[in-house]
Amino acid sequence: MRALTLLTLLGIGCNDYEINPKDDVTPGGLDSEPVECPPQIPDCNDTEEDSELPPDSVPPDNDVCDEFTVPGEALAQVEECYVPVSTGTFTPVVEWKKSTWTTDASSNNIMMMPAVASLNDDNGDGLINTDDIPDIIVITYGSNGTLRAVSGDGSSEIFNVVGANLQGQGAVAVGDIDNDGLVEIIAPTSNGVKAFENDGTLKWTSASLSGHIYGTSDAPAISDMDGDGDPEIIMGKAILNSDGSLRGAGASAKGACPPTSAPRPSP
Repeated sequence: MRALTLLTLLGIGCNDYEINPKDDVTPGGLDSEPVECPPQIPDCNDTEEDSELPPDSVPPDNDVCDEFTVPGEALAQVEECYVPVSTGTFTPVVEWKKSTWTTDASSNNIMMMPAVASLNDDNGDGLINTDDIPDIIVITYGSNGTLRAVSGDGSSEIFNVVGANLQGQGAVAVGDIDNDGLVEIIAPTSNGVKAFENDGTLKWTSASLSGHIYGTSDAPAISDMDGDGDPEIIMGKAILNSDGSLRGAGASAKGACPPTSAPRPSP
């Protein structure tokens, strides 16, 4: 009887571990405690009710153009985010100045901010690049504009372009628009744009941009707007290809505001 009782106890011990484990496993595994969220999955215990968006921030159906807004949240100002700006003294020293010109001397007013680019081979290495003295390009005016370039050290006039019908109060843009390694100069006329080579030679003249530009005080810009490697020229609401042809135009405005007169006080 002792032997039979011992065998029965051994059988019960085996039944607890290996005889039929599938019948004894609880739904949560051997450990029936609630499963904790791993750190990388913080929302694993969320229910469907918890994951629903507030009614006023539910995205609209794709076929419905109702306004979709997400409520904002005002944050408290943190003093540590404010950094006082230290201001010092700034005393510019005039290195050189130029007020007279050898060509078209009466055109001696400048409205635009000068542009700076290397236009010629100053160091004689056969290249025109940033190792050369940067040069200054401006439009001066008496009536019509004259395109001028001056050496950056003030030593000489590089070129003067007279009679190109440029806007006297317009600005220029400089950049390599044809990928030849040399900058071109873009200048506005009363109804279009002209491009000049780095030596002042006319490269091309655009067709009329009437209705797309303001016609005075226009300022062109150069940018590769579509990332294809060929820059575009932007002035007013007109977008030109690098050869001066019209690429497109904006729907409104002209990139400038018409002048307004201040109201005069009543006598």
